[in-house]
Amino acid sequence: MVALEGRRQESYDGMSDYQSNDDCDFISNSDSNNEGVDINRFMCGKEFEIQDGRKVSLEVGILFENLTEFREALRDYVIQEGFEIVRDKNEKTQGVVEAINKIIPEATHRVCGRHLYNNFKKKFPGLNLMNHFWVAARAYNSTVFNFTMNKMKRDKKEAYEWLMEKPLHSWSRHEFGPRVKLMGRIHRRYEKACAWESLVTPKVRCKLDVIKQDSRMCVVVFAGGEEYEVMEGVTRFVVNLHAKSCVCRVWEIFGLPCKHAAACIVRKRPNLEEYRDEYYSKETYLRAHGGIIHPIFDENMWLLGNHEPIEPPPLRRLPGRPKKNRRRELDEPAPRE
Repeated sequence: MVALEGRRQESYDGMSDYQSNDDCDFISNSDSNNEGVDINRFMCGKEFEIQDGRKVSLEVGILFENLTEFREALRDYVIQEGFEIVRDKNEKTQGVVEAINKIIPEATHRVCGRHLYNNFKKKFPGLNLMNHFWVAARAYNSTVFNFTMNKMKRDKKEAYEWLMEKPLHSWSRHEFGPRVKLMGRIHRRYEKACAWESLVTPKVRCKLDVIKQDSRMCVVVFAGGEEYEVMEGVTRFVVNLHAKSCVCRVWEIFGLPCKHAAACIVRKRPNLEEYRDEYYSKETYLRAHGGIIHPIFDENMWLLGNHEPIEPPPLRRLPGRPKKNRRRELDEPAPRE
């Protein structure tokens, strides 16, 4: 993919500050020979094109006519693959962040803790401040976070103010929303299930393979219609494919054909996956993951109701001394001293 460098100050494009991470030299479209090299010698890739009914494919060397086409292709590719976009913010180059804000505003914005700390320690070095930073960044609840940040405020007020200017949901763990992560997980599972070629889930497919392998030790005798008599060693089993039943009752309870039924199905040569219970089907899995967790706006924008706030029930202590030992059964031996 052609790397674009936007060092020109007059550029107003959101992607103008993008810099390539490749080992090659920067490419510049400036007329000055001092700032860049001839861009034509890098234009050796194939042009990007979208074909109707086919998936978007991105690879190294693809050329785009302009930045708008690149943004739209990146957006379509992300939606197609079901990726969870997390923007890695760099304070020195804001171009990529601004561009993603315009093209994919629903992307979750988080900051790399190591990069944020590198910028933090340049202004506020010290072992204590380093410990405060990482404890606050890894805190699971607001109590630990506030306690640590207050200690930082006492040690270095400027460091506290500098860090609190950053949005907490982008760098502190206690502000990360599990709802957003769950939204992405459900969507990824749904997209992955759409590509399954079998009628059942992959785990069920593996179980059916094991059952089919075990059925090779059974001897099948066709009785007529959909009824069979299966011999396993010296034991006889009656299987009815139409009723999806076997006298061993594994099929009825488990929902998947037992090895006796699998031997009959293999003899009849239909697809073994067609005799599974609907619970294990691909369609059921898609229905379970087809729903979405709808996004919600910030809590500060919620409408206030006229009802009183819900308080926890009052704590009532029963009379007498509380018991420490649990009540044991009559036949249960007493604990040793």
